[in-house]
Amino acid sequence: MAVAPSRVIARKTLTDVRSRRSYVAQALSRVLRDGDYHAQDIGYGTRLAHLSVGTCRAVREILDLYLPNAADLAPIALDALVVSATELLYLNAPAHIVDQGVALMKKTNYGLAGLANAVLRQIATQRDDIRATNLAFEFGFPPWLAEQLVGEYGEDVAREVMSVSNEEAPIFGYVLSVAPDDWAEQLTKAGAQITPMGEQTIMIEHMRLIREHPLITSRMILVTDLGAQIALSLAPIGARMLEIGCGRGTKSLMWADRARRAQEDTTLVGVDNNVRKIERAQGEAHALGFDEIIYRVADATDAKSLGDELYDVVFVDAPCSGLGTLRRHSDKRMTLEPGDITQLRDLSARILHTSARSVAKGGILLYATCTISRRENDAVVLGFLASEQGTGFHLDRIRANELPPMIAEAKTHEGLVQMLPRSGGGDGHFIARLVRE
Repeated sequence: MAVAPSRVIARKTLTDVRSRRSYVAQALSRVLRDGDYHAQDIGYGTRLAHLSVGTCRAVREILDLYLPNAADLAPIALDALVVSATELLYLNAPAHIVDQGVALMKKTNYGLAGLANAVLRQIATQRDDIRATNLAFEFGFPPWLAEQLVGEYGEDVAREVMSVSNEEAPIFGYVLSVAPDDWAEQLTKAGAQITPMGEQTIMIEHMRLIREHPLITSRMILVTDLGAQIALSLAPIGARMLEIGCGRGTKSLMWADRARRAQEDTTLVGVDNNVRKIERAQGEAHALGFDEIIYRVADATDAKSLGDELYDVVFVDAPCSGLGTLRRHSDKRMTLEPGDITQLRDLSARILHTSARSVAKGGILLYATCTISRRENDAVVLGFLASEQGTGFHLDRIRANELPPMIAEAKTHEGLVQMLPRSGGGDGHFIARLVRE
């Protein structure tokens, strides 16, 4: 039996992520670039690749139950077993898919085909019992992370978050005002399905068919999650803004575009400590005609690096664990360790304290993350407000009527916003709004 190309895509992607410690999106792009695959194979292969990377640590523990010497196998052969076991356990593939797992192993290491057949048939027969062992095995999560989610949100919410994290991530976009009037027609003709979600916000289905479309590569249409778009709506249009941790400048572009649509003048400064990202952001903004945005390299933990200028809005896009984006960045489940959250919390707290110095009197300090870890979110903001630096600020409660109806329930009783990843909806994002007195 010939192995389906989709499973080869998944195995090669997992091997790339594991061996290079690369991001799953980068690994998948390399695999697809180096092969000649049909759209149907790419679709299922992408799904299986993300899930295999995300569940890898849990599946390795499960394989240890059936194959005590699993760690002695060649890493690439173990990758093949992980992909096939993932398909059986977390995509509920029919038992006859074991034959595909054997074929995948033959392509990887012919001599281990019999071993793969024996192990995978046991898993196919006992998968219900395996998943019922504990929450980590039920959803393919590292045990420490499953325990943390239960501890912070309770078992019901933790189950929902982990279940959603195993789903395919929906893709959202923001249409810049510089996009041509027929942008929707162009994308539809290329094979995408576009659903309007707001004035400029869209949901994109079949994104793989338009990933290299000029409207996407030119950034006239920004691929960015709902939470990132919502955060910007919580500050006044036309203000002078400093964005901390701007990366490629997606939020800066949206901010400038909102001001243009409202016919408001604005000045934006975006800073990041990554020189390549800053150079790319500046080049793209200039190409799109957004010369009101200035990007520069700066260390947000160093007040001198940020300079002495004051801004009406300082937007802190804080470094975080990304636990709200696990279905999109499944490699985090493979590489993240408990100590990383502590380090990221401390880094974000330092950046928040430093950035606060750049807020003008009466100005707004927005703190946002794409994680659902309370240690990185609520604890950082409340810790700042209790500090000497934070005594000049107060929490400006975000009201439900400031949020889109679909996430109005994300407002917490403290006036913060904690979005959780939802099936068919956006990722998990946190937003706090503070005002300097």
